[in-house]
Amino acid sequence: MFAVEVGMHLKWECECRTKWDVSEARFRAVASHCIAIIWIAPALIHSRRCFDLTTRQVA
Repeated sequence: MFAVEVGMHLKWECECRTKWDVSEARFRAVASHCIAIIWIAPALIHSRRCFDLTTRQVA
């Protein structure tokens, strides 16, 4: 369950960043960054904040 939750947070991190960084070079950098996120606590904190912002904007 924890692994699934972390995976979802990392997915949000990736989606949030790709929404704002649309150029090809940046997209590649974002994809690499997402894959490279191993240290969980900072990623979770950032992802949650980022996800909240994007959902508010979409809604």
